[in-house]
Amino acid sequence: MSEIQAMDANVAAVAPVDDLAAPRKGMWQRFEPAILGFGSIVVLLLVWELLPRLITMQEGTKLFFTVPSEIGGTLWRMFATGAIWGPLSVSASAFAIGLAIAIAVGLPVGVLLGRSATLNAMFDPFITAFNVRRPLPRRDHGQTT
Repeated sequence: MSEIQAMDANVAAVAPVDDLAAPRKGMWQRFEPAILGFGSIVVLLLVWELLPRLITMQEGTKLFFTVPSEIGGTLWRMFATGAIWGPLSVSASAFAIGLAIAIAVGLPVGVLLGRSATLNAMFDPFITAFNVRRPLPRRDHGQTT
């Protein structure tokens, strides 16, 4: 037996494989992100549903606080009657036209900026300013993955 095999055998004897494995997560730790995510959506929808019913609002303000049950009911009726397809085609065509314009303008501009050091130096501060954003907060409770 070589020295390396002897050392491997000693290490295996000292530290069992089960002790080296990561500790098992409990039920709450495994499902916490899903429960909190789903729960926060449910709480938001409940507050959104109840707030306009509990607080008296002016008629003009009610337009901005349509409750989710009315939205869902209207959406269901529009699908059931087929009335959804007209407005949906208008929205989809506007999206497609905007995407086509963005590609038609953005692709050549990107190629020009990538090929020309002068143009890149001129427009880089503006592009960098548009890309600046605050990072999203992380909730990892000190756990490493």
